[in-house]
Amino acid sequence: MEKDIVIKKLHEKYGKQSSFAIWADSQQKDKVTGDFIDFQSAIDAEENLKVRFDRVILLINPSNKQKNNPEENFSAFHHKGVTDRNMRYVLKNVRNYQEYYGAYLTDLYPDIQNSVSSKVVGGQENEISYFINFMNQLDILADATSNKIKILFTGVVGNTIHQRSVDNLIMYLKQHINEYEKLKKVQLEFEGTWQFGM
Repeated sequence: MEKDIVIKKLHEKYGKQSSFAIWADSQQKDKVTGDFIDFQSAIDAEENLKVRFDRVILLINPSNKQKNNPEENFSAFHHKGVTDRNMRYVLKNVRNYQEYYGAYLTDLYPDIQNSVSSKVVGGQENEISYFINFMNQLDILADATSNKIKILFTGVVGNTIHQRSVDNLIMYLKQHINEYEKLKKVQLEFEGTWQFGM
């Protein structure tokens, strides 16, 4: 499927909870600053040409509600807060993670705002519904790649509850991938966990 169609489909269904790891450069490239971090600035700088459908960064949950700037039009992960600024700096400048620049960005628990992620993971009674939501996103991405999707898990490093949640997700993906016509045709590879800003 054409990349523009895939982006449009993701935007229509998940534009308020996800985005792509593209940003315009900060004017102060050697510092973690918040200038030009919004998604439109990335488009204006033609960073959308670097969008990747074969890389995914899966975070845990939004740290807080964007009361004055509600998530829309892929604005998630493009705010002046420390996490988004660190993410831009790391993906643009740290060699080990530059392969994830342009990746699809989303949260496993997109509707649960909490700045302490360790309180979110592992305790969701309806955990499966979140796994299904994530798999539906992967299935759309699979329409634009025919080989492999590599997923970077980020979150609470060394937290056993978070690790259990990740393990449960991976197990669910493996058990149900054949239910997805497009996704079952690609190889899934997992990497993590790691926390932006550490």
